[in-house]
Amino acid sequence: RGGDWSSDVCSSDLYATSSISIAFDGAEAVAQYTASLTAVGPTIDAVLMDLWMPNMDGYEATERILEMSAGPAARSGEGDGPVVFAVSADITSDSLARAKGAGMRGFVSKPYRVMDIQKLIVEHFGDREGR
Repeated sequence: RGGDWSSDVCSSDLYATSSISIAFDGAEAVAQYTASLTAVGPTIDAVLMDLWMPNMDGYEATERILEMSAGPAARSGEGDGPVVFAVSADITSDSLARAKGAGMRGFVSKPYRVMDIQKLIVEHFGDREGR
C-alpha cells in the first residue's frame, strides 16, 4: 500500500524505481500481474503482498497470481511464477499458516526495516545471479 513499506523500498538505492510497481489493493495487484503476462519487458519475479487490503485481501490475490503464473505447482513453490512475500503486522500462527497455504514463501512483520525485505530477496534470489 502506498505510503508505507512500498515507498521505503522504492527509495532504496539498491533498486531502480522503474523496476518496481505499486498496487494499492489486492485487485490492483492481480490486474497488474495479469497485464504483465502479455507485456513486453521483464517478468515480475517478486511480490511484497500486504495480507489485509481493501477489495481483495493478500491471500486471495496471491492465490490468483500464482494460479495464473503456473497453476497449482506455483502454490507449492515448484512453478516458475513470482515469489510472493507476506507483509503484515498480523503474525499469529493462523495468518502465517494461511499465508503459506496461499503460496507465500516468506514473511516480513510490520513494523519492518528495509533490510528485512532485502534479506528475503537475497535468500530467495541470490542463487539466480548470472542467469
